[in-house]
Order: sequence, then C-alpha cells, then structure tokens
Amino acid sequence: AKPAGDGVQQQKKRRRVYRRKGGPPMGPISDGKGAGASGALALCLSSRRNMCVHDRVMNESDREAVDAACRSMTATWVLDRAKESPGSIETCPYYDTFHSAGEATTLPSGVYDLEELKKWGKERGWCPYYLTRQAINHANILVFNYQYMLDPKVAKMVSKELEAESIIVFDEAHNIDSVCIEALSVT
Repeated sequence: AKPAGDGVQQQKKRRRVYRRKGGPPMGPISDGKGAGASGALALCLSSRRNMCVHDRVMNESDREAVDAACRSMTATWVLDRAKESPGSIETCPYYDTFHSAGEATTLPSGVYDLEELKKWGKERGWCPYYLTRQAINHANILVFNYQYMLDPKVAKMVSKELEAESIIVFDEAHNIDSVCIEALSVT
C-alpha cells in the first residue's frame, strides 16, 4: 500500500503557478520549443489602448480615440493608398513590419503579460496588439477580461479560437449578471 501523502506530493509537483513577485520571470522560455510545440504559451489579451507602442497613438486621450487612430493607419484602404502613393498617408510602422513578416511572426513558449508583449513587439518592430491576436491560435492559456467572452461584438473574435474542451474561469463572477444584461440590451 502507498502512503496517503504520495498522491498529494505528485499533484504538487505537476502544478505550475505563474506570478510576478518571487516567481519565474515573464517572457520567453528559452527551451527552443516555441509556440505550437510542446512548450506552454500564455497570453494576456487587452485593448489597443493597453497594447499600443506607437507614440502618436499612445498619446490619444481615451479608448475610442486610440482605436480610431490605430484604424486610420492600419485599415485596408489606407494600406492600399500608401502602396499606390508612398508617403501620401501615414501608416503604422509596427503594423507594417508585423504584416510584412507574415507567418514569421511567432512567439516562443512563455508567459506574456501586457508589458512583456509590448516589449517583445517593440524589440522586433511588430505591433503587439495584432501579434497577440494572431498568437491566440497557438496559446495554451489566455487571460482576458470576462467581458471579452460575454460581449457579442468581442466574443466572436476570442471564442472562435477556443476548442470545445476549453476550460473558462471567470474572476469577479459576481458582476457577470449585470454585464450580460448590459451586453445584450438594446438601446
């Protein structure tokens, strides 16, 4: 017969806890496995306001202004006009570099909070906002505000990438009823 504590000890060995203070550092894990291999990839999703690294856009006053400034430099029609007549319209150099890198834009396995995603993107000249949305397909763990799952406008982007066997954990669940009512209300 096995001692009763053996199962508990094995369970504790398998558990990994990611935290900022005193825990493992955030960012890439240098094991060479990368996203899509057997290494874990954990991402934090957020708005353009929180993820943008473009100086002019970051100086905008609120979320709507940031979204509008970003779209004014990344929309398809803007990119088409810039291609036809270089210098005639401002585009985002981070989005341009990210877009031109194509399939080469991957993240190695690791745990990425907002600051690490911004740092990674800025070092490569890639837009962290669009990079993260592309990396959703390869992530094992996604951390985001539960409103992203409940708001129908945003949920399509996030939930379509989730597998049927996904586990979803809601923090601050006592607010879910009011968020659902607000998201599904017609005004």
